[in-house]
Amino acid sequence: MNKLLVSTIVSSLLFTMNAFAENNPKGDDANKQANFAKNKAMHIEGIQSRIVVLQTVLSCVSATTAREQMHACHEKEKSAMEAIRAKHEAQKTADEASRPK
Repeated sequence: MNKLLVSTIVSSLLFTMNAFAENNPKGDDANKQANFAKNKAMHIEGIQSRIVVLQTVLSCVSATTAREQMHACHEKEKSAMEAIRAKHEAQKTADEASRPK
């Protein structure tokens, strides 16, 4: 009787594991690929944002005729870059919070 009970439990566990494997054929590999694509897109977006800011600052600096104007361009650049960093940190925090532990 004990052998029958043990064999039933073992076979049901194997069946459950097999069903999970069929539903999730790639397991962690699929999650890693999805995370890679998401991170790549996030980095590309950040780079493009910085390029836009730098192009704007280039135009601003090129048009300056006085030191005060140059300082104003620098302050605009500084605040824009801080906003980009804050957005990146918020995304990073949200991603870490959504990950299963």
